[in-house]
Amino acid sequence: MREARYDAIVDFYEEHFSGDFTEPTATLLDLAGNLSQRRVLDLGCGHGHLARELARHGARVVGVDLSATLLERALSAEEQEPSGIRYVQTDAASETALVGETFDLVVANRTPHSVQLLRANARQQYDEILRTQ
Repeated sequence: MREARYDAIVDFYEEHFSGDFTEPTATLLDLAGNLSQRRVLDLGCGHGHLARELARHGARVVGVDLSATLLERALSAEEQEPSGIRYVQTDAASETALVGETFDLVVANRTPHSVQLLRANARQQYDEILRTQ
């Protein structure tokens, strides 16, 4: 698996992308509606900040990220305050990522610019990630 570029700046990332939720995140939660028991994929979950907030709103969350270092932070937070989040280290652009999984909602906060789907089949890959039906 290739190295995640965020591994080198994990402290900076966690410091600047944690804490109080911004207006866009509050808007996302409003648009999502009732999350109770909905399966939600947090694509590019990083240290799990948004995943934890989604879980607090009743979602059953799977967090995916390429960065092992950021996922270590997410798992540490999950151990301190268990909320049932399942974290998976994988390359979301991989054809085998999350095979067989389905979700009611996919969020990708601060992620699309990082996912390297710039090949000709990018639309097909996004559809596969989203498992649109």
